[in-house]
Amino acid sequence: MSLGGVIYEVDAALVGALVTLRYDPSKPKRAVQVWAKGEKIQDARVVDVHANCFVKREQPEGLRLADLAEEED
Repeated sequence: MSLGGVIYEVDAALVGALVTLRYDPSKPKRAVQVWAKGEKIQDARVVDVHANCFVKREQPEGLRLADLAEEED
C-alpha cells in the first residue's frame, strides 16, 4: 500500500483480510496502524524499495507456464 507517496508493507498473513488503517495525517512520521476486528494487529512498515529488490523469495509451487509449453511440443 502507499500513503502520501510512501510505500508500506504488512505481514503476508493479512492478504485478503479486511483491515482498517489508522494514521494521523497531521503527523506524517507517526506509524500507520493496521486494525482488524477491533484489535490492533501491527504497525505497517515503510518499504526500503532499493533493499526490497534484492530479497530472495520462495518460488510458488504449482503449474508453471514453461511446463505447459513443454507438454504441447
